[in-house]
Amino acid sequence: MSEWILGAEPDPYDQRAAHRCAGKLQAGSSDYQPPRGHVSDFDEFKSYYTLADKLMGTMTPEQLADCLRILALQVADYRLRFGEIPGQDLLAPLGTTEISDNQARVLREGMEVLVGYLASVRDGWEEGDAPLH
Repeated sequence: MSEWILGAEPDPYDQRAAHRCAGKLQAGSSDYQPPRGHVSDFDEFKSYYTLADKLMGTMTPEQLADCLRILALQVADYRLRFGEIPGQDLLAPLGTTEISDNQARVLREGMEVLVGYLASVRDGWEEGDAPLH
């Protein structure tokens, strides 16, 4: 994990949840929810973060660019529907030594979405799930 958050390296003690959902996540869908059990949102975030790094390492620059374009469309769609996203709220965890439960959920959700899009772009979209070109 980059030093951008908490200044710590990833603790990949439990990547099972991230690995289980990597092939099951449908980008943009909330149908699949990994089991929470005793794993905290922040621990899941770290697992997704590690998995996202691994996925990005296997992808071509063109695939990464496609993923960025799709994420940009998601953000644009959100902004048109609900208005601006307050950036200062998203930047709050940067460089902090403690994060709230809500911030941990946002971090986990963000990495979960990223892993879903990366896996879908890398492995191909299932029928009916492909974004418009």
